[in-house]
Amino acid sequence: MFFRCFQILFLSGFILFMSQQIYAAPPDVNASVLHVENEALIAKSKALEAIQDNAKQDEQLEEHGEKLEEHTATLKAHDGTLEEHATILGNHAATLKNHGEKLDSMNTRIGSLENTVAELREKIEKIKNIKKLPPTIQTFTAGKGTYVLPLDPTPLYIRVRMVGGGGGGAGSGVENTGNGSGQSGGDTAFGSLVVKGGEPGDAQAFGGAGGTSTLVDGAIGLALAGASGQCVQYQYQCGSVQLRGGIGGSSPLGGAGGCCRRSISGQGVANTGSGGEGGSSGASPHSYTGSGGGAGGYVDVIIASPSCSYSYSVGKSGAGGRAGHSGVAGGTGGSGYIEVTEYYQ
Repeated sequence: MFFRCFQILFLSGFILFMSQQIYAAPPDVNASVLHVENEALIAKSKALEAIQDNAKQDEQLEEHGEKLEEHTATLKAHDGTLEEHATILGNHAATLKNHGEKLDSMNTRIGSLENTVAELREKIEKIKNIKKLPPTIQTFTAGKGTYVLPLDPTPLYIRVRMVGGGGGGAGSGVENTGNGSGQSGGDTAFGSLVVKGGEPGDAQAFGGAGGTSTLVDGAIGLALAGASGQCVQYQYQCGSVQLRGGIGGSSPLGGAGGCCRRSISGQGVANTGSGGEGGSSGASPHSYTGSGGGAGGYVDVIIASPSCSYSYSVGKSGAGGRAGHSGVAGGTGGSGYIEVTEYYQ
């Protein structure tokens, strides 16, 4: 556009120059020259206007250039801000990934807990199904063996009552003629739970001590020592009077040996663990009466989480002591006992 304006100015100048050279031309020529001069002036005016327009456009272009530079600086600043935001977004992405991993771990744990809950519900349903079952009982009255916990259904807990064997009563007889002491009762065991048998009555007038008992881990309840047998002193038979021997010690199951017959000593009842009676005084003067045997120890416990099986042994009864001259043999103690009650609710 600037080049075109330059051409117009040049042309108008040339026309003016030529008009001066032909100033003395004929009238028709002068008229043409005037016409050309007018055209030249018009062209010059337009060229000036064009120049002014170009100048304005140049100013506008400069303003636009400055604004463009400002916008460029602003864009650079925004680029820096965007980089900061990108860094922040990267950090947030890492945090979200970490949370995602934790969430996966929690989901895994939740799944495990759901499985545990399902197992517990299944057990609860089994418990509901066996809730109406009454307790079952197994008893062991002699010997050794293995107790096996029932299956399908399995008891929730068991109660164990057991007693050791009772000691035998001492024999009676005339002094220094060989009347003897009884024998100890056997120990009763159920797994690691053990109760001792009762001690025998002594020929020298001491009653047999009761057997001891203790609790072990996993067993909750009662542990008692057996009662001691009755002790007696030297007795003198006067006329037709014949004195009884010492009564055997009694366990919580009862059954201690005691008898009203002069010639027979009372025995402890089988499977009670109570002691046997001592022999009564003989028919001769200066006769001993026998002392009673002690009862076996006793436990009554709950085992909340029973094992699948337990070895057991039932204590034997202690034999009575032999009779001395004109005496009576001591009574036998009661044998031991084990009772296992299985509870399903």
